[in-house]
Amino acid sequence: MNIENILAALADHWVWLAVGLAVASFGLYVAKRYSFWKGEARKLLQGGYLPAPPTFLARLFFKLATRLIVFLVVGPVKVVGRKNARYDGRLLIAPNHTFQMDFAVTRTALPCHYTQIAKQAEVQGARAIIAAWVGTIAAKVEGGTAKPGQGAAVVKAAASYLASHAHTRLLLFPQGKLVYDNVLRPEDFRTGAARSLALAVEQLGSGEKVALLPVAIDYKRDPKNASYFHRFVKLLARVIPPLGKFRSWADVTRNADGTKTVTKFRNYGAVVVIGEPIPFASLPQDPHECSQFMRAKIQELLDQAEKL
Repeated sequence: MNIENILAALADHWVWLAVGLAVASFGLYVAKRYSFWKGEARKLLQGGYLPAPPTFLARLFFKLATRLIVFLVVGPVKVVGRKNARYDGRLLIAPNHTFQMDFAVTRTALPCHYTQIAKQAEVQGARAIIAAWVGTIAAKVEGGTAKPGQGAAVVKAAASYLASHAHTRLLLFPQGKLVYDNVLRPEDFRTGAARSLALAVEQLGSGEKVALLPVAIDYKRDPKNASYFHRFVKLLARVIPPLGKFRSWADVTRNADGTKTVTKFRNYGAVVVIGEPIPFASLPQDPHECSQFMRAKIQELLDQAEKL
């Protein structure tokens, strides 16, 4: 074997060794990150825990995933007032809550990433790891009210997140539960959002910019609002029956008496109206009055959305 063949053999050997080391290093990195986020998920499920800040990759994943969800189960989203979300300060985003995928519709409508406060029951299993990765705060909620000992923890975590840096965005549904008929009843609005804002301002000082961003979501469920693409899919469903479930939804609710209520509907798009940011100083300082103020503002936007 001449010297050229020996060098070529060595070169091949080192190339494969380098590739093997690179693959092993990447696998080790992935395993460590998975182990880290799995640990964060366990803490998340305790309720009121603020996970590590999401990475750029996590934020990108959340953006793309929510867009896919909206395409599959909602349809076209018309947005009014998107510029209002470009606030130079901290924002507590407060939408009405009428569908499980409201968080995805809100992310599609807003020009920014946000951290969400979600019901603990919705982030179980593998979803807990993804929820922690994208920065979710879990709350142990029952009937729209935090379980004993949990309310203060969630408020503290929300306030800590808002105070963490200058342009944080936090999503919190002030109703605390799903209201399928989209009627904004006074008794459904909780004080958690108001108390989170107040605690954040207390931590920061009155000189910092902290505001409420009211948001209204109205789903179009009349078939006359179907897009041409949706109508095309409906025609295809005659040949491919599973497509008949496109953008349809069925949810089972367990009642206190042990019975179940099934809610079914089909979405043909949505309208999202984003209100102007309301600085904390302009909000009622009493938490109960503040929650009803939020309800009134969201109702104004909802009335506008229903006309579009």
